[in-house]
Amino acid sequence: MNKIEIRNLDDLDIHPALKSQPRLTDDELLSWRKGMKRRGEAATPPIYITDDNQIVDGRHRYWCARKLGWKTIPAIVVKDDEVFTLIKETIINRRHYSKGQLAYSVAPLVEGVFAEAKKRILAGGTHTPTTETPESIAADMKISYRVLAQAQEIHDYFNTDKAKRTLTDRDEVTEKNVTLKEFFEPRILLVEDPEAPRTRAYGLGAVLAGIKQILMLEKRDGEGRAHGGGRPERVEKQLQLFGTAMTGLQNKFVYWQKWDEATRHEAIQALPPVIEKMPRELLVAFGKLIATELKRQDK
Repeated sequence: MNKIEIRNLDDLDIHPALKSQPRLTDDELLSWRKGMKRRGEAATPPIYITDDNQIVDGRHRYWCARKLGWKTIPAIVVKDDEVFTLIKETIINRRHYSKGQLAYSVAPLVEGVFAEAKKRILAGGTHTPTTETPESIAADMKISYRVLAQAQEIHDYFNTDKAKRTLTDRDEVTEKNVTLKEFFEPRILLVEDPEAPRTRAYGLGAVLAGIKQILMLEKRDGEGRAHGGGRPERVEKQLQLFGTAMTGLQNKFVYWQKWDEATRHEAIQALPPVIEKMPRELLVAFGKLIATELKRQDK
């Protein structure tokens, strides 16, 4: 078992790998601070740090401790080749995350996880290639690789496009002077509450479609043809609405686990009229995707 040490807060910093991860606000951390104050420093779960005092797990406890005026905090030192892997495993264990939220949080860590796996293998005296792959990481999270790839693509857009914009979400809430990341990330990571309005998290597919549409329309504006060429604006809007409808259906599945067998059977009865109206091309695409997902779940 790793030894718990006491480290000075002033000596600690956040590991760069965590800086891509969203953080809770001070208001959201209020209950954490109250609990830590009540238990005291000695009973606070240790944070995890590197040998050079970079925090890889426990940054919220670190921020709370500073807010409380503590000078030190319990800590456990992890090996250099375990940093990204530890962060990944911590995220995967966040049970309240949806599959899309897990993928979004883990995607920036994938390259670091690969590098650590290779380093551990070489340290063991073998040059056998690492078995860690994007597919294996997705399997660990019980998601498809497609979802992880969507998450990585979203991060690529966030990292390369820092322009400030005025954007409006599906609930007609407008935010001014925000980047793509500032606008979409909180909506991806929303904590869902079926009983509360505006708490339905955005699906990664819908976010990608939204980003691409924003950039496409801006490109047209820049070329002096706001709605000329390519698809008409009404078609783009219809496509966006189609994506929103698919995301809405996906988010309704949260109710399924709460229904009894009779209610589920009643819900299934709503499917035939929809299937009958579906174009053949769409039926074929759905059929392939369903078959692939069933195989994955049967593994």
